[in-house]
Amino acid sequence: MLLISLGPDVAVDVLKQLQEDQIERLTREISEIRAVPAEIRAELFAECYSLIQMDSTAEAGGKELARHVLVRALGERRAEEILERVANAQRVNPFEFIESADPLQIANFIQDEHAQTSAVVLSHLSAHQAAAVLSNLEPALQQDIAERIARLDRIAPEILSQIEQGLQVKFSTVLSQDYSQAGGPDFLVKVLTQVDRPTERSILEFLEERDSALANEIRGKMFVFEDIVLLDNHSIQRLIQELDRRDLALAIKGATGKVRDLIYRNMSTRAREMLEEEVDLLGPVRLSAVEQAQHRISETVRRLEAEDEIFISRGQDEIIG
Repeated sequence: MLLISLGPDVAVDVLKQLQEDQIERLTREISEIRAVPAEIRAELFAECYSLIQMDSTAEAGGKELARHVLVRALGERRAEEILERVANAQRVNPFEFIESADPLQIANFIQDEHAQTSAVVLSHLSAHQAAAVLSNLEPALQQDIAERIARLDRIAPEILSQIEQGLQVKFSTVLSQDYSQAGGPDFLVKVLTQVDRPTERSILEFLEERDSALANEIRGKMFVFEDIVLLDNHSIQRLIQELDRRDLALAIKGATGKVRDLIYRNMSTRAREMLEEEVDLLGPVRLSAVEQAQHRISETVRRLEAEDEIFISRGQDEIIG
């Protein structure tokens, strides 16, 4: 808007001082602005003048000057928002050097490192890449690293720095000064849902032996009621055979349309009509009762899967017809 207000002759001189990518961005913006009202032009000129005056008397640049300029131009709140976005954009994520590396290469590299070091490294990758790396390790090492990932919480920046320095030039050396959230049960769940079924089963069985409470927590997070949409038709029909009808009615009462349709589609006309009638007869129910019923159904799903009675699509599983 300032360039438009200055007029074409002055705008040309200003554009000559800019980089090509800046000119391109400004041109896009200018082309989308039809007119600048007189009162807006006045405000722009006033701001521009005050910024020029301030800049001419400034002794040094840096973060403080940038903040002062933004506060004067945009106000305290908007200035802080912009400064925070800039700071976040300037941070380099730990171990981001290997984000584009081949998972097999990473696996070959970390297999000789301490399992705790490997757990820290994998916790700073995406769940998809961490799963691919984990799948290329020996089962015993998979289990050890998986347990350590589940137990990780926050890692002090100095510890990350030490690990990166120990791994030398393979990783970045610029770390965020904030504590880095890494690992934990939630992250391990994301990893396990993307590895192949034998790897998942092996790790969960190992965790069950080492810490049944941790294993149960992870199992509980790996499948929730809404994940029923991951079951094929045969599995849905097998599941329905195992369920208490009242539990099913309560669960459907709070289910999404997609889940409800999938269940109804795998029932006979008579069975569906009976279930629909039972749902209607329930009337208003407590949310806690619905959630408890859905939880019991989720537990049944996990049990049937462990017994190989049903199949949950996890992306990497192979089906043999």
